[in-house]
Amino acid sequence: MVRALVWKAKALGHQKQFDEARDLVLASAEAAKNEPVLAYAVEFALGELCRWRGDWAKDTALHEQALVHYRAAFEHARAAGLGEEAEDRARLELGNAMHRLGMRDKGVAWLRMGIDDPARFSPTDRSLAEQIGVLLDSKAGVAWYEYLLEPTNKPDPTAPLVRAEFEAAPSRPSCVTVDSLFDRLYWLGELDGKRGSRQEAVEAYSRALDVASRPIERVRALRGLAYNRWYVRLETGAEPDAEARRVLRELASHAVEVLRNGTILEAQEAMEAAVMGWIDTLRPRQDPPTEALAVAHLMCREAEGTGDPTRIAWAYLTLRRAQGACGHHAEAARTAEALYARFGQSQDARLRYVWGHALLFGAEHYYRVGDMASANRLIAELERRCSDDYFRARAAGYRRARLEGK
Repeated sequence: MVRALVWKAKALGHQKQFDEARDLVLASAEAAKNEPVLAYAVEFALGELCRWRGDWAKDTALHEQALVHYRAAFEHARAAGLGEEAEDRARLELGNAMHRLGMRDKGVAWLRMGIDDPARFSPTDRSLAEQIGVLLDSKAGVAWYEYLLEPTNKPDPTAPLVRAEFEAAPSRPSCVTVDSLFDRLYWLGELDGKRGSRQEAVEAYSRALDVASRPIERVRALRGLAYNRWYVRLETGAEPDAEARRVLRELASHAVEVLRNGTILEAQEAMEAAVMGWIDTLRPRQDPPTEALAVAHLMCREAEGTGDPTRIAWAYLTLRRAQGACGHHAEAARTAEALYARFGQSQDARLRYVWGHALLFGAEHYYRVGDMASANRLIAELERRCSDDYFRARAAGYRRARLEGK
């Protein structure tokens, strides 16, 4: 009963019905107080609701409340021996909450103390390690990811923060060889790219590609490699297009494998990388490349071959995005309408998400070509079919933008 109330409260929270959501969680608190697992779930849910509402209202006091609840969830997990996963899940949110409240160093120290061995990650250690690099400033973040590649040889940039917060030293590596090497190199490549260190990003992504063992890892490394190598060659005066195209064609072949055999989320990521990689990489120099459309159609054919409605729907939503990015708005609108006609009667949550966005984006494409009657028809259909606050808010935002002439 308690779990059901908590899940319902989270659903209400996602719909921004925060008061109703909080009342539901509080109603379950009394029943949960003598059950450590349920007490943990209640405190964690209260933390999430405060964080979501704080983000929405830009209210620091709500983020302070979230911090209190995440700390209570962490203490419940530790006192009751709920295990590393429960502890680290609360620890991750606790560190992020500290960062949001201007206590970055404190948050990093809390995350670092959850990593028992920087050479050998548990699944939750991996999340903590990645987030430390996100919270630190870019220079310290690079130093952290470089430390994770050679923790026996490099200095740990989090050590002073841990000592200041806990009067203790962070854990030491148990061995020279590290696991999760792809992840460690990929994080470094991402951060180097974000701070404009293109050559360093190319080197990190190249090393990640060399150690990639799964098709989705190759897709991720190749997308980063194409984007950053293109900029490196552009900055040096070399002709970048041929090299970028070679990498992007290789990416597409791995994306097909992921589409066929990966999870739904991996397939979605791979399709987007294969299609939008062409546009994101080459558009700064030229008009959107027609290769993006060819790859999008390839993904649709491959998805059809799987017979999986979710993969098929995502493929056509990706095609719609490519058509819009290439300025083919009339075609994008027709693709969106066809997607809705095919899947619009499904109440599967994932397909509902896809066809709801097909209506929303289809209206935008019709607006771009001046067909206001068709645009308004799709928005009206979205309002009629989708009662949840997310799509209602998106539809209202669309109408408001049109009234403001945007």
